[in-house]
Amino acid sequence: MSKIFLKIFIGFLILIVALTTLFIVFSYYSVREQYLETLTNHLKNLNYLLKSKIVQDVENKNYSVLDYYIKKLGKNIEARITVILPDGLVIADSERDPSKMENHGTRTEIVQAINNGFGSSLRYSHTIHEDMLYVALPIMKEGKIIAVSRVSMHTKDIDKLYSQLRNSIVTIAILLTLLSLIGILLFSLSFTKPIKSLVESSKRISSGDFDTKLFLKRNDELKVLADSFNEMTTKLSASFKEIKEQKEELSQLIAGLQEGLIVIDKLGKITLSNKSFERIIGKANILGVDYWTVLQDTKVAKLIKQLKSQFRSITKEIRVDDGYFLCSGSYIEPKEEIILIFYNITDRKNLELVKKDFISNASHELRTPLTSIKGYVETLQTEIDEKHKPFLDIIEKNTDRIIRIVEDLTILSELEEKKQEPEFQEVNLIDISKNIIKIFEQSASAKGLILQFNYDENLPPIKADSFKIEQLLINLIDNAIKYTNEGTIQLNITNEVEEGSQPSPKDNVNNNIIIEISDTGIGIPKEHQSRIFERFYTVDKSRSKKLGGTGLGLSIVKHIVQLHNGEIKVESELGKGTRFIVLLPVS
Repeated sequence: MSKIFLKIFIGFLILIVALTTLFIVFSYYSVREQYLETLTNHLKNLNYLLKSKIVQDVENKNYSVLDYYIKKLGKNIEARITVILPDGLVIADSERDPSKMENHGTRTEIVQAINNGFGSSLRYSHTIHEDMLYVALPIMKEGKIIAVSRVSMHTKDIDKLYSQLRNSIVTIAILLTLLSLIGILLFSLSFTKPIKSLVESSKRISSGDFDTKLFLKRNDELKVLADSFNEMTTKLSASFKEIKEQKEELSQLIAGLQEGLIVIDKLGKITLSNKSFERIIGKANILGVDYWTVLQDTKVAKLIKQLKSQFRSITKEIRVDDGYFLCSGSYIEPKEEIILIFYNITDRKNLELVKKDFISNASHELRTPLTSIKGYVETLQTEIDEKHKPFLDIIEKNTDRIIRIVEDLTILSELEEKKQEPEFQEVNLIDISKNIIKIFEQSASAKGLILQFNYDENLPPIKADSFKIEQLLINLIDNAIKYTNEGTIQLNITNEVEEGSQPSPKDNVNNNIIIEISDTGIGIPKEHQSRIFERFYTVDKSRSKKLGGTGLGLSIVKHIVQLHNGEIKVESELGKGTRFIVLLPVS
């Protein structure tokens, strides 16, 4: 038997029993009161009928005649009749000898009749030793009470009637209750049966049987619910089929990826991986394992920490065993999961290393012959005639350009291969910047440019390689002057403090120094901005060559910034100028 059936049945049962009880009590007392009222009125009318006889005999003081008449009438009407004088003296009674009866002046109904014109009382009679209903009326003569007429009736007759009435009411109530319970039983069964069918159908659906249907032969809300349930199962079946197909397709796609893929939950456990990733790490059966156990790389740990705090896609280059990989991560906010994809860039990295080695070796080998060529050119310039001197000038100019390229390549090679350890020490950026501004004042003034330097007075010193910071500033300011024909070159250095920390010379762990070099020059087209830090990349090759650029300056700048664990960004608009933003940590 279902719980809902029991709840409905027991609930209605309690309600019906309560209502039936109230009905019995209310009916019994209501009918009893009604009967008492009717009986009282009947006795009252009997009093009225006796009035003329009582007046006549009381006036004539024919008390014995009146008593005889009352006794005879009392037997005929089966009621007790008593006549009492205003002082309480009983002068006639249908059942007792008046001379032997006590004074009735204090009886409740007598007092009420004399004072109010009518009196009634239901009580035990000490005279005849039975419960009686008394009704009394005053007998008036010329506005004066000459006697009180009282008619009473034994309550045993009333109680008998009450008992019969009570039995009838209880019998009717029991029959009504039984009929109601049968009706409730049938109603509960008809109501809970479709619900039970719905529950059973829901269980079959939860077990995967989407072909389950529910049919009800009725026209009410439950029929509408059943139809909606059938429609829902149809849609669920279609949805699950589509999801299953998508899941299979996704599984095949993930399995077929050449790139390694893993999904990490909020506890750091691997919940999904593909064969490519297992080949990368050389391990299998890694589901449920902590990612650090599988992939012990601090760059990956830092990447995951950044993804959880920044909620954006981040890419870092990592090394696993002898391979190089570009690790791209994304944060899935609803489930607090992280997806990492590993792109194998080993071949490209090895090619870059070969390229770097070639450039490094070529630069080293070219330095000596280029120095010799420049020396000979300078010697020839003192001995050759003016007619051939322009040719030597061209040779000297191109030799100088090649020498600059070789020098920049050597610097870049040293930065990339970290042949020289950086000399980190406390550096005052304001002093370095002032010296560099002096270097460029003449070249800026020659082009009619305004060179400005703005800085925070309370700028803290930073841990850095002063020579490389000088190289960074020189390259950026030199480029700004080269590619600006009019307007202003600005160098701004400020102290950025992360939210929640206070700037302090003693505690600068959370501080960043922002270096901004902005100009009002020609600007950089948007399509070129993502590539300007590549080596030998120039936006306008002819202009760069004319200005003596090597295409390596910004690449050197980027490597210096990375050496100091900083960031560099560029903002530019064609024809309106360019702004380079460098963020360097204080320590």
